[in-house]
Amino acid sequence: MKILILLFYSVSVLLIIAALFGGSLTEPIIEEVSMKTINTIGIDKSKIDSLDSQIDMSFYNMNLFIYRLERIKNYLTFGDDEQKPIELKRHNYISDIVYEPILIAVSYAVRGIMFTCGLVLLLITAIIHTITSYFNLRKRVKILEERVLTNNQGIYGK
Repeated sequence: MKILILLFYSVSVLLIIAALFGGSLTEPIIEEVSMKTINTIGIDKSKIDSLDSQIDMSFYNMNLFIYRLERIKNYLTFGDDEQKPIELKRHNYISDIVYEPILIAVSYAVRGIMFTCGLVLLLITAIIHTITSYFNLRKRVKILEERVLTNNQGIYGK
């Protein structure tokens, strides 16, 4: 029973530590659980990345059109043609505005659940430990009373 109580104490302390230091020490574990939770809800990272890439491509096409208009204007007005070509930039609008805050919120929820479970397990283990200690003490007192009260032999009677 002592091993089981010690195991429960260790698990509860580990849960509480993982919840409290979830942002630094156990970040990969909590982030993985949060991502799996978000995927089961139905928010898929690949779909969000696909939407972000479509938005980036539309911005790229718009900037490319403006760049080509500027080149035509410079060609017709004999202006300087020193402009660099347009590069595709990744902005990740939906990922930064929608997915990351949801991931952070779910991460805090997971940490809160882990902290609550760890605290409840710690309290239950403390109650069980107190009860088993009480019964163990009662058994020892009963054995001591039997030894003392039988024929007045004393504590070390045989």
